Parts: sequence; structure tokens; C-alpha cells
Amino acid sequence: MPDGKALKLVQTGGPLGGVLGAGNIDILLDFEILRSAGAILGSGGIIAANEDNCVVDLTRSLIAFCQYESCGKCFPCRMGMSHLLEVLERICRLEGVPEDLDLMRKVGQDMQAGSLCGHGQLGFNPVASALRYFGEEFDTHILDRRCPTEVCSAPRFSPVASRR
Repeated sequence: MPDGKALKLVQTGGPLGGVLGAGNIDILLDFEILRSAGAILGSGGIIAANEDNCVVDLTRSLIAFCQYESCGKCFPCRMGMSHLLEVLERICRLEGVPEDLDLMRKVGQDMQAGSLCGHGQLGFNPVASALRYFGEEFDTHILDRRCPTEVCSAPRFSPVASRR
């Protein structure tokens, strides 16, 4: 990693893929092996992140992309992605509550069971794998009201539509 920083995670398979902790990345790029680790090969994309990156914020970014890309045809995906994003944004603002984690798991189960296509069925993958490998980082955001990397504590740029 640049600047001698420690590798923290690898995210595989594009936005619908999974997040693997540094201790779980010495595995073959194989469909079944990745699936058992909580990830997918998907489009073959790989993101490597160091210790300066917040897993909760990365997960929020992945779900924001997935929510934007949802066609909106089926309710479980359309509302599920929106709901996951709403909860992750609340956690990133350090306003989350412990029940948010179970809520996201329930929404994810509903998405997997009721979505019409792979987008909705796989849409919970980033959250599920991030919770699996980095649950303590979510807990720190929620219980301690702080981001260990201070990414979520920093002011966030929010684009505003231009009015002319």
C-alpha cells in the first residue's frame, strides 16, 4: 500500500460484491471460494483500501451506487436499496442506533427473497460482508458515536442544484 499504510480490506466483484478483511484475502479468485467468504467475483473489479478508509462509509458509497442503478421495477430492490442507504447515511452521521444493524439484515433478507433480478438479490452483499468482517467498526459508529478513521466525522460535501 502507498505510504507504508496497512491493507485493511479488499472489495471484489463491483458494487454488488463483498468486502473482505485483510486477514481473509489470501484466497483464490474462484466463484465458490469467494461466495463462501461472503464476496463474489462479479465483474472482476477489485478495490484495495488501507487503514485510513472507513468501512461504513465505503459500504454507504457502494449502496448509494446500487440504489441509483436500481431499475425500480420491483419493490424489494427499489425500497430495500433506499432503506439501506438511509440507514447507512444515519450511521455515517454518527446518529445510528443498535437496532439499525438488525433492520439492515431484515431488509437484506427481504431483498434476497423478493427481488426479481440479481441486482436486488445481490444488493445486500456489501452490507452483509462489511458487517461480517468489520462489525466492530459499525459498533464504534453507533455505540461510541465516533468514526475510528475520522472519515465520517469530517464535514461532507453535499452537492446542491444550481438555481439561476
